[in-house]
Amino acid sequence: MEDKNNNLGDFFRKKFDDFDESGGDWMRPDRAVRDEVLQQIDVSGAAKPNYAKFILIAIIGLFLLATFGYIFYLQQQVVDLKTALQIQNEQSEASNMAVASLEKKYLNEKTRLLLKSEQLQCSNDELVQREKDLDGLMQSQQSAVLQLQEENRILQKKINDSVLTPIAKNNVLDEVADAKENKLKMNLVQKLPALLINPFTFNENYPLKLSLPTQIRPLKSNRKRFEIGYEYALLGFDMAINRTFENQRLASESAQTNKISTPSHGFYFAWSPKKNWWIRTGLRNTSIQLQRRFVLGLAYNRTNETTRPGEPIRNELLLKTSTAFTEIKSAFDISIERGQELQEGDLLEVRIQDHLSLKYMQIPLGIEYFYGSGKLTWLFQGGFQYNRISFGDYRFITTVEARGRILPVDRRRILSQAFSNKQFLSTYAGLGLDYQIFNGWHARGSFNYHYNIIKNSTNEFPGSSKRGTALKLSLNYRF
Repeated sequence: MEDKNNNLGDFFRKKFDDFDESGGDWMRPDRAVRDEVLQQIDVSGAAKPNYAKFILIAIIGLFLLATFGYIFYLQQQVVDLKTALQIQNEQSEASNMAVASLEKKYLNEKTRLLLKSEQLQCSNDELVQREKDLDGLMQSQQSAVLQLQEENRILQKKINDSVLTPIAKNNVLDEVADAKENKLKMNLVQKLPALLINPFTFNENYPLKLSLPTQIRPLKSNRKRFEIGYEYALLGFDMAINRTFENQRLASESAQTNKISTPSHGFYFAWSPKKNWWIRTGLRNTSIQLQRRFVLGLAYNRTNETTRPGEPIRNELLLKTSTAFTEIKSAFDISIERGQELQEGDLLEVRIQDHLSLKYMQIPLGIEYFYGSGKLTWLFQGGFQYNRISFGDYRFITTVEARGRILPVDRRRILSQAFSNKQFLSTYAGLGLDYQIFNGWHARGSFNYHYNIIKNSTNEFPGSSKRGTALKLSLNYRF
């Protein structure tokens, strides 16, 4: 900008000089005007700043600042790399120490194995030498046997070819008997295991003498003979139920069969008299819950009606609920309003909901056989079990409908509870799998079928009441 102002001043000076040379006064500007113009041009040029210089200085400053910042960043990176290198060196030193320790252990183990190998080699050499000695001994025994056979043959020939007195002949026969006895002893020696034979010695009476241990100790058996265990079982059976009213006539079927599935828990003990054979007993407890709803049709009987002046007519209904094991008698009263009397034979619809709880205990006694040689073996079961049933709880609610209206019911009560089969026996048989988890511990699962030996004199219950199933899972320990 300053250069442009200088050029403009030179331009005006040159023009003013041209006016002077032309010589015309009318064309020559006044001196004061000329000086004022030139002064304004110079002042204007001096007042304007040089921005390019400041911009250049700023750029250089920013460049230097960026350079110093990058240098500082590089120095920080160098410090981090040195730290990482130091950590890496420490880890490498630790790894080298670990490798040195492992090499030392390896050398020690290698030395121990070499010594063990040398000892085994020495033992093997001794066994080979002993085997050679025994082979030589057996050969000498065979030679002695052959020699005895030859002497026996010669002696027998002499007896046959010569004439002897009875005494001499008896002596010869005794010698023959001794020779035969020696031969039998030699045959016995050849049948014995070679490792049980000690060196033989000769004496006057026998060609060879055998020295054997006075007593051989039997090998100790490591077979586990006892077992204890916990068992969870899911029992399933049919419970036939028969309901009758003793003072009313049934107009519809009353018998029902309920399928029962109930869990049980038990503990067991077993003893093994022989490999793979076990005799097992234990104790199992469960609770049977029977909750039922049923509808019975009755032909109304007016025989038990009772009346009092000013009160409704009342009639007591006697209900008997029977299973193959229990018999429960209960009763309830119905009320009939005056003017709404029921006639003989009218249909009563009785709805009953009851709940019966029974406690069930079993003591089995059976035999089990395990077939197989691995960890997983087959299991065959069979035996008898003692069963005992006791009452837990019984309650019921009833509603009675006749001629389209509900009759009031009250005085619900239980009259008696009895058992037809409180204690009974049953047989069972089953098949399952046994798995050895680890030493002594076995997991087992089996499926059993059982048959109850119960009284059923009236034949009012189907045969299915005597049959049932059991799915068993158990954890056992042998010792």
